[in-house]
Amino acid sequence: MHEFYGRRHTAEIHIPWVIFGSLLIFLHSFTLFLRRRLLFGLVARPWTIAAAILFILLAVFTGLEAFGSYVGVFM
Repeated sequence: MHEFYGRRHTAEIHIPWVIFGSLLIFLHSFTLFLRRRLLFGLVARPWTIAAAILFILLAVFTGLEAFGSYVGVFM
């Protein structure tokens, strides 16, 4: 992974998209807490809430990792 994101030009192009995608997933996951909202329309409500929490955590960790890589490339 360092070989891919280790170059400044590659980091300038790809990492902001990863951060943007993480932010979209983070924000969209909060809609799963709304009433009568089910994951894919099929999953039970408790599992939908658990999936929303999982998606939020994954998006936060992915976004922070991407941001750390982005900053690290410029140092």
